[in-house]
Amino acid sequence: MQSRLGGGGTGWYPEMRRLAQNQVQQLENINLSASGHLVLNQFIDELANSRTCFSPFGYGELCWRDIEAFQTGAVLIKPDMGHLETKPHLYEPGVTYLPVRWDFADLDDVVQDALSDEPRMEHISQEAWNRAARYIRENDFVNDMIEIFSDN
Repeated sequence: MQSRLGGGGTGWYPEMRRLAQNQVQQLENINLSASGHLVLNQFIDELANSRTCFSPFGYGELCWRDIEAFQTGAVLIKPDMGHLETKPHLYEPGVTYLPVRWDFADLDDVVQDALSDEPRMEHISQEAWNRAARYIRENDFVNDMIEIFSDN
C-alpha cells in the first residue's frame, strides 16, 4: 500500500496525519511504502507499483495524490467523500475509490477486502482512470468553466 503521509504543518493537521499513520502501521500482512521523501518520478513509480493508495484528507478533502492514484492504477482508499460533489464525479464509493470512516477505524477491513478481490480492484482502478481521462479528453473542464463564467 502506498501510504507516504507528511506530518508537517500546524494545529490539527499533524495530529490527523499521526492518527492516519498509526492506523496504517497497524495493518497486518500488508507491504507499506517506506518513510522518507522521494522525488516526483520515484513517487510516481512507487505508486504505479502499488495496488492501493491511502490518501487521507490534507488541508482539504481533495489531494493531488488522489489523481496520481487514478493515473497510475492504484486503487484509492480515502475517507468517505459522500458529502462532496465534484466534476467529474470521481468519488463514487466502491466504483472509483474505497471509502473509509473519517477516524480510519475500518481501514484494515477495507484494505483486506480490497486485496482479496482482484477483479473488483481492477474494475475500480479502470473506472477511476476512465472518468478522469474522459474529463480531460472531452474538454469538459473548459466547457464547465465557460458555463460557470457565462452565467455571471
